[in-house]
Amino acid sequence: MKKLLFIAKFIPAPDFNGGAKRNRAWIRFLSNYFDLIVVGFWDKKYGNNRVHELEKYVSKIEGVNFSRTKLSLAKLCMRSLIQNSSILLKQYHSPVLSQKISSLLSNEEIDCIFCAELSSTQYIPQECKIPIIFDDHNIEYELVARNASKTLYPLKFFYEREAFLLKKYEEKIWDDVDMISFVSQRDELICKNTTPNACSCVVENTYNNEFISISDEWFENPTLLFVGNISWKPNRQGLKHFLISIYPRIKKKVSSVKLYIIGSGMTKSLQKLCNDGSIIILENIEEEKKRKLISMSWLCIVPVYWGSGTRIKILEYWANGKTVVATTIGAEGLDISQGTKITDTDEGFFEATVDALSDKNKLFLQGMENKKLFETKYEESRVYENTLYNTIAAKCFRENKNSEHIKDI
Repeated sequence: MKKLLFIAKFIPAPDFNGGAKRNRAWIRFLSNYFDLIVVGFWDKKYGNNRVHELEKYVSKIEGVNFSRTKLSLAKLCMRSLIQNSSILLKQYHSPVLSQKISSLLSNEEIDCIFCAELSSTQYIPQECKIPIIFDDHNIEYELVARNASKTLYPLKFFYEREAFLLKKYEEKIWDDVDMISFVSQRDELICKNTTPNACSCVVENTYNNEFISISDEWFENPTLLFVGNISWKPNRQGLKHFLISIYPRIKKKVSSVKLYIIGSGMTKSLQKLCNDGSIIILENIEEEKKRKLISMSWLCIVPVYWGSGTRIKILEYWANGKTVVATTIGAEGLDISQGTKITDTDEGFFEATVDALSDKNKLFLQGMENKKLFETKYEESRVYENTLYNTIAAKCFRENKNSEHIKDI
């Protein structure tokens, strides 16, 4: 079996955010074809306490602690300005991790390197002879450019500079690696327009629905649900806008409504907006409890107004058979069924939410439409299947579908 070095920004144990869930899905898939070695930073909160979640899929895990202080960040900023390099990228470069990776490449017979985010590509050795796969979760420069458009000066200047530097770097990586996977055809097209010779494919985001069972047991009162990592700025700002501009109107119209917020990284400013007794915040809860809350909720919301890639939270809602109200950006890159209402105005979001909460039976039927779409296109077993390995083998190892190795899979 070939040996693959999987370089992640943060080792996905636990997998509480969208990026970690995608990395975990890749690890599950790749473990069928490769002997995996995973390296990266330990989770900021859990360290290596959850590493057992990956042990059945990998042969070795090498992690380092992520450390960032005000002083180290100030030094990083100065160094990046002098070197004209991206601060957002360099903050995830560690000499200790670099040394671990160099040691593994020297002492192990590595057949392939998998870079799980743009920041992971910093560890690719110069003149590398090993096939390299880069999974571009988000087009990073686009994400930062959209952030700049929502920010005032002088911080706006910082994000504009970062977007420029990241674009230059990301396009170079597209050209250098052996294969790039994108989360949507839209993202792949952006790459092809600037780097036409890039070798790419689309690997949709997905959600592991192995333990999901649809239940007709719902909360007695109308219930909204938001799932997301609040430390991710588009989630944080989108939720803040919803709490200030939309939710009070919904509460006034549907007095018995409740809102569950499930995620991590809740800020004090957002907590102050949730002092209404109808809002329940649950941080870092286990998957079983989260599945139960999603199953019992009436309607799921995605008030995200900027970002990049596709939202795994929507796929999670769909897998659970839930109706969704989302913005265009929130659902960007995904096919849409009748069970997902798209609106970009406060008035539209308010009206779509209130209308949906008025008919419980209709909510259920529309949720089933979403579940059908999920199972048809986005189910993990459909996204990560033998044909994807065939693509990897053909593009990275020059194997074809007639090779003995592929036929035996």
